[in-house]
Amino acid sequence: MTGGIDQLDGLAAIRGADHSSPGSSQIPALFLQHQEGRRFRQRFFPAPEFFFKLANAVARARTALQKPDPENPGSGPSGDWHMARLWLGPDGGGTLCGGDTARSLTPHDQGHREFLDRAKQVPVATHAEFVGRRRQIQAILREFRSPTRAGVLIHGFGGQGKSSLAARIANRMEGLRPIVIFGEENARHNYRAAAILKAIRDEFHSGEITALANAEMDGMRTDPDRLTDVLRKILETSCRDSAAVPGPFLLVIDDIEKLLEPPADEGRHTVHANYVKTLCAVVSAFDRARTDSRLLLTSRYLFDLPGGQADRLLPLHLPAMQRHEQRKQADAKRRTMQTPAPPDNDLLHRVMDAARGNPRLQDLLFTLATEAPDACERALERMATALNAQGGGNTPADTPEQEAATEKERKLIAFFQGLAMRQLVELLRPVERDLLRASAVFGVPVPAKIFEKLTGDADTAQKAGERLCSLTLWERVEDMVNWRVPAAAVNGLARSLAFVRQEAGSREADDWRIPEPDEELTKAVAQTALPPLFAAWGGADGRRRPHQADWQLAVLGAAAGDAAVVRATAAAALWWLREEFRYQEAAKLGVAAVTLLDDAGVDVPPSLLRLAGERCEQVGDVTSARTFMKRAVALFESAGEMNDGFDERGYAASLVSWARRMVRDGDPDSALSSFQKAKEIYQKLGDRHQRAVTLGYIAGIRRSKGEVDAALKLQKENLETRTQLGDLDGVAAASYGIAQIEMERQEWQGATEHLSGSYAINMKLGRLDGICMVGLFLGPLLCAAGKKEEGMEILTRSRDGFLKLGWQDHVRKVEEIMAGIS
Repeated sequence: MTGGIDQLDGLAAIRGADHSSPGSSQIPALFLQHQEGRRFRQRFFPAPEFFFKLANAVARARTALQKPDPENPGSGPSGDWHMARLWLGPDGGGTLCGGDTARSLTPHDQGHREFLDRAKQVPVATHAEFVGRRRQIQAILREFRSPTRAGVLIHGFGGQGKSSLAARIANRMEGLRPIVIFGEENARHNYRAAAILKAIRDEFHSGEITALANAEMDGMRTDPDRLTDVLRKILETSCRDSAAVPGPFLLVIDDIEKLLEPPADEGRHTVHANYVKTLCAVVSAFDRARTDSRLLLTSRYLFDLPGGQADRLLPLHLPAMQRHEQRKQADAKRRTMQTPAPPDNDLLHRVMDAARGNPRLQDLLFTLATEAPDACERALERMATALNAQGGGNTPADTPEQEAATEKERKLIAFFQGLAMRQLVELLRPVERDLLRASAVFGVPVPAKIFEKLTGDADTAQKAGERLCSLTLWERVEDMVNWRVPAAAVNGLARSLAFVRQEAGSREADDWRIPEPDEELTKAVAQTALPPLFAAWGGADGRRRPHQADWQLAVLGAAAGDAAVVRATAAAALWWLREEFRYQEAAKLGVAAVTLLDDAGVDVPPSLLRLAGERCEQVGDVTSARTFMKRAVALFESAGEMNDGFDERGYAASLVSWARRMVRDGDPDSALSSFQKAKEIYQKLGDRHQRAVTLGYIAGIRRSKGEVDAALKLQKENLETRTQLGDLDGVAAASYGIAQIEMERQEWQGATEHLSGSYAINMKLGRLDGICMVGLFLGPLLCAAGKKEEGMEILTRSRDGFLKLGWQDHVRKVEEIMAGIS
């Protein structure tokens, strides 16, 4: 099993040890300890004169992260520099912030934790489950503290968390008593003028406001226009400093979309005739009154009111969650659930992929994945075939557990039916439909100006874009490169449900869905949009550009055949795809990029060759991997190590990749020579982590040659360095390597201890590959030591894990071991 050491240690290195990143980006927090965290440590620890001034050392390291990495040409400032923080006790530091008012003693979980309303009809995310949305909360609080409009309108796609955000605002506005107006589909009368007045009266119970409401109640039922004056009086009365008046309130009118009518032309939705006077009266009253009370509305769609009243509401779009927010929500949900066994990482990633950033859908899928994994697998299969969008079907339930799972599946189906995707698509005019289809070429939000290039007319693009946003098929967000620039993208769920992939001539006549962009459209969009987009995102200077933007540019460049853009962005794109575990896509893009540059007669950067080779290696394209890696090493060696600007770190990384390939090709002697060169370079650079990684590879070769003592010494040095650096992946891999040697020596107790330590770390990290590989050896040892139940449980977990990974040879090996033990 010498390959096992290489495989496990290689995965540890690939997941976070590579220092040759093309630049700094918004890297997921999961990898912070391996990349930007290591860069922070490099700046923090080599400064002994600062050791007695801890604050100075931290400031020095943080400042370094705000600048491009001098060791990585072309890199930009860190996107996560602010995550390095120093906490000081009472004897150090100073005041970070101050104020002249007493701090609130309200508990952190105080307020509307599960329901927005007192009647408990509007369930929302609990305080523990609610994550993100900081900018939206700040924008609403800023408007409420210094009003410029009559109120705030939160709008966004179904399930995006509008009601939960309203609950968080109600929780934060401690001085305002929340009054919630809400009605089911068959109870829209709750939105009538008399019902709103009654809700306000019932909240105050007695006093001047109650008397005023009682006096006007009967007339309100026949003349809703009177609500303006009555509500204005109530609003201004609630501001009086009097014991008879309880104080101001927050009026929340939730799910306005229940009152809306589809637009007859290219405009927005309109309010149903039975409710338009009431809603106008509410907006007018808050607009005209001098009051401390506030108005907050939620709606899936933007809408119009007579006399421009809707413009007196501040629209606040609630976009889909970003990937890091999805991870936060999953972690928060895991902590709140009673079950001790969360979904495995593979299922969790597929849940997040399917949810497309929609909080409610992710919550439903996560709960299903935790409580009924088989039902979740069925649901994901249905979503993949868009059956849920059509209503789907239910699986018969034979047991209470199956019945519970089926009920959760019904909730998923009801959620999709409630999105009414077909009705939205059928509202689109041809120009809007064409723009929606063209915008689906992009995988990330792009500046709104880009769509003007696609339509050829700024006015057409603006009107069509506003309509798509109003219908929530588009989302308006900040540009990922320049936050001051408005950007737009197709909503994630709309992308999944409103589009259909089709073969030529296979489209059914009654299919309402929009065909996915084909190769011809993708090429046309890329050729039109790429020049202005590349310029807007920094051009050849990508230091301020996140890697995800490089990925989008590289994909468009490959489609448009633009060698210059591909050369400037492909390496960073492959880096980002690796961090997102999108290995197949990375390998495909890597081959396309190298081929395009070769065909255009453009020099291929060695960093791109190495990254492309590594991605091809991961997906089994050995021929391409071998070719690219060999070319990368040859380019470095032909450049000459003594040249100015020679990338020693990139050369070392290429040597390691090529050496690992040679090991698999059966040439350990040549591999050992390359590993030794790489080790010397890392030692010269002071890179302890990469040197330790390389030691692990050298130890594997020494062991395969029978040089067990030398291999053990190298692995122990590897383990010591990884432990000092806090590299858990590396500690697990080094412990595993030591255990392999100890098993050859029949030192069973030491092997069991090291395997147990490695297994525990892999379980903590959720590393399925490591769990399975280490368990393959730990299970039999535990069985032989009389711990058969524990050993068989570990072997079973390894077998099931290998099945998920598709490693059939390892599955058979585990089954043979289990059969022998039984």
